[in-house]
Amino acid sequence: MSDIKKIRKAIDLFDHQDAVSYLKAVFDHVKSLRRAYNLKSFSKDLGFGDNNTMAQVHSGHRSLSEKAAERISDHIGLNRPENKFFLTLVELRQLRNQNSKEEKMALMLELQSRHSKKYADVKELDFFNDWHHAVVFELLDTQQSRSAKEICLKFAMPMEVAEVNQSLELLMELNLAREEPPSSGRFIKTKKDFSAGKAVPGMAIVRFHQEMMNLAKASLTNTPPQQRDISSVTIAVDEKTVARIKEDIRLFRQYLLFLGSQLENPEKVMQVNVQLFPISR
Repeated sequence: MSDIKKIRKAIDLFDHQDAVSYLKAVFDHVKSLRRAYNLKSFSKDLGFGDNNTMAQVHSGHRSLSEKAAERISDHIGLNRPENKFFLTLVELRQLRNQNSKEEKMALMLELQSRHSKKYADVKELDFFNDWHHAVVFELLDTQQSRSAKEICLKFAMPMEVAEVNQSLELLMELNLAREEPPSSGRFIKTKKDFSAGKAVPGMAIVRFHQEMMNLAKASLTNTPPQQRDISSVTIAVDEKTVARIKEDIRLFRQYLLFLGSQLENPEKVMQVNVQLFPISR
């Protein structure tokens, strides 16, 4: 009789961004405990019978359907939050509509922040849940304290004072801002820059970049050309050149951060997005 319901608990589902990668991790863990364990045994444990279903899933020749995901969830004993997260992973892989994808990613981040053992104490995760947290952080001038209302009026797009207050509360939790003077309702930065590094899962970073790219698209029609610069170039390269471009982009980002750090009285917040991606095989 299989005890996979107990064994699989050693693998944190919320640490994964893909359903198949999670199942592979569970299989590898079981196999490390049972040398004779194979993919047919795994298929049987997951409710598919003694066949090659999981071998096909592992190789990428077969995708997981929602019905199959529900069967797997039941057979390995996922609890309610785990089940919701697992099914969301499967749904996300099948979606084609970008708005629907972003909604599912937001749900995944919420579940990760609530239930992941690894990210339970990572407050920085919340910083990437909404794009306006970063903007509020940059609007907090280091030389002059600002109220939530003043910050709200600085936004180039509609923003509620309640949303700004939400950002301020988070920034204070992260020790990135404080009230100055104390209990005055006015705020300043406590750090010049913020970087979460490896503490934040890749899904949160992807979500943040998606929101910023959406703002960039909106700026094409909402912002006068003289206030923005959006351009692109298409080039043929080899792998060595790709590596060089990525390094140049990294250095350019560092240069922009340096420029910003030299200003004593910044006047506005600008978002700079740089994308490099393949459009051919």
